[in-house]
Amino acid sequence: MWRLLLMVLLFSVGCSGDRAVPVTPPPAAEQLKVGLGEVSKAGQLGSAADGLATLISQLKETDPEKAAELEADLEKLRAARGPAAIRAKAKAMAEKL
Repeated sequence: MWRLLLMVLLFSVGCSGDRAVPVTPPPAAEQLKVGLGEVSKAGQLGSAADGLATLISQLKETDPEKAAELEADLEKLRAARGPAAIRAKAKAMAEKL
């Protein structure tokens, strides 16, 4: 009985530390570079285009000129046909970051 009580007491004390740890997401430019790298590796755009567009919108807050350039490039990337063209355009976009 005492062992059970001791185990419950130790367990409840060990698990009571509800401290929130702040998490800061990486900057949009970093996330965009990673995303473009993945597109470049895969040679496919698919639904990643929406995520890239969102990140470019976030980039507008810190670097509107670069974001405008990348928006135009994203349209060209969406229009690209074939894995080689997609890889080349995604790599070129990533190098701008």
